[in-house]
Amino acid sequence: MATTGTVPSGDGCAPATPAAGRRLLVGQLRPARADLLRLALGSVLAGAPAFFSGLAVSRAVDAGFLAGAPATGVLWLAGLALLGVAGAYVAQALLPVMARVAEPLRDRLVTLVIGAGLARVVAEETARDGAGAVAVQATEHVEAVRRLVVALLRTAFSTTVTMVLAVAGLATLVPVVTLAVLPFLLLGGALWLTVLRRLIRRQRHLLLAGERLGETSRQVLAAARDVAACGAREQALRPAVAAVEATAAATAGVNRLGWWRSVLPMLTVQAPVLVLLLLAPWLSRTLGLTSGDLVGAVVYLVHGLAPAVGFMVSGGAGWLVQLGLVGERLAAATSAGPDRTGRAPGGAAPVGPPDLRATGLTFAYSAGAAPVLADVALTVPAGTHLAVVGPSGAGKSTLAALLTGLRHPRAGQVTLAGTGLDRWPPDMLRRVVAVVPQESYVFAGTVRENLAYLRPEATTAELADAVRRFGLAPVVARSGGLDGELPPGGGGLSAGERQRIALARTWLSPASVVVLDEATCHLDPMAEEAAEAEMRRRGGTLIVVAHRISSALRADLVTLVDDGQVRIGTHDQLLAQHQRYADLVGYWQQG
Repeated sequence: MATTGTVPSGDGCAPATPAAGRRLLVGQLRPARADLLRLALGSVLAGAPAFFSGLAVSRAVDAGFLAGAPATGVLWLAGLALLGVAGAYVAQALLPVMARVAEPLRDRLVTLVIGAGLARVVAEETARDGAGAVAVQATEHVEAVRRLVVALLRTAFSTTVTMVLAVAGLATLVPVVTLAVLPFLLLGGALWLTVLRRLIRRQRHLLLAGERLGETSRQVLAAARDVAACGAREQALRPAVAAVEATAAATAGVNRLGWWRSVLPMLTVQAPVLVLLLLAPWLSRTLGLTSGDLVGAVVYLVHGLAPAVGFMVSGGAGWLVQLGLVGERLAAATSAGPDRTGRAPGGAAPVGPPDLRATGLTFAYSAGAAPVLADVALTVPAGTHLAVVGPSGAGKSTLAALLTGLRHPRAGQVTLAGTGLDRWPPDMLRRVVAVVPQESYVFAGTVRENLAYLRPEATTAELADAVRRFGLAPVVARSGGLDGELPPGGGGLSAGERQRIALARTWLSPASVVVLDEATCHLDPMAEEAAEAEMRRRGGTLIVVAHRISSALRADLVTLVDDGQVRIGTHDQLLAQHQRYADLVGYWQQG
């Protein structure tokens, strides 16, 4: 496996590059530009002592202690101390600004990751391990970004500003010393960038090696009984040993870069101090530098540059490497990749009567599996009430998913208003087509938020009307009104009450095509009939995957799904023409 330049996401996502990770993080930080500017300006104010430290010490030495005026020297140092206190106060005041940057960043990333994960699951038509991967990305990875961004904002801004102001102060106090120190600083910066790039590459290799080791170990342990039964211990251990050796080699590669942690401080701080001390007699004699000038220059180097270099060597480099790798992970997780459906990302909904048509529709769950549906042709005129019936496992829910664009056919096409579902803008399609599954979900939030989820602009009067129509008054009363809280998943509600909430939510939606996929199975027959009647009265097309024969009796048309084929007609027509339908009706009536 090639490991240079990209990091596989480990969850079926496309690999991402370091540049993609940087673009993602920069793009998500862009809304916080104003606060980032405030942090930069605040860091300049907080770092003011770094600029004045050498100057103050120089004046304290020359104009105070060496001039026989110790009070003057103390005043200069006291002023520097007060400036330090003011800088600390400004740094403390910047903490809320950092929170305004980091917390919305986390929220934006969580929204992005979950949205991309859901889109990926829908596009791949299987959850596989997607839910677990999305959970890790939305929690561990996003939280790592938030934590690293906060750490860098708290330290990187102040450290960078301190370094720049220390060099500026040194240039103000003794320009000639700055010229002597600058080559060391430039060389140290170049060394830091070079090592940082190598460290990122080697950390990436270590990360991939660790993942391969974990996956190999999991596979070996999962097959431990078969390995023992077949006497294949050596064969099973061989890939595990190779993965361990690869991880060890990657770890050694990272550790070999440890030399720079001692070389960089020596090069950028200790060497300039040594040069300054060696040149001190000549500088004093030839250029007239005072003792205060020399001491001030040392202060700039030791108390201004040394902490910045220490940060770059210890925390800064590691944080940047971690942020870069996590950014690549999130870029892979949130990358849309090639859209195999060919859907347009936006635009207007097609215009015309929302007739629903399927032609040549074929679907199988895998390339080698027998088709669940084969060469299906079906027309549902706008405004039709259609019931879908058939034996268990015949493909009723699959047909409903295909007709609503939640699954994609292996062959054939489904059109709505004369336009293929794969050409509809996804956001528009979901506004026009609403699906209520058998297991209805209730979100953590208020009753109002749950009911108005598909139509946020719904008025209180409209919500109250939906509550009345779908018998939700007891739920609203127990919850404390429309603004009462519901627990995640609808804890405390019965399965029937959760279905009533989902039905009312869909009734309020702007959808012109509603599909009830056994969405009333937990309601009694009278409540089911009342719910279907309300859905019918709202207008539009209603497709009901029938749970009881009564749903078929109420429908304009009935579709029988059996043996991969569909047959459509009225209840009486199917009863007279198809024995399979007659058998189902007899079974339902006996039940």
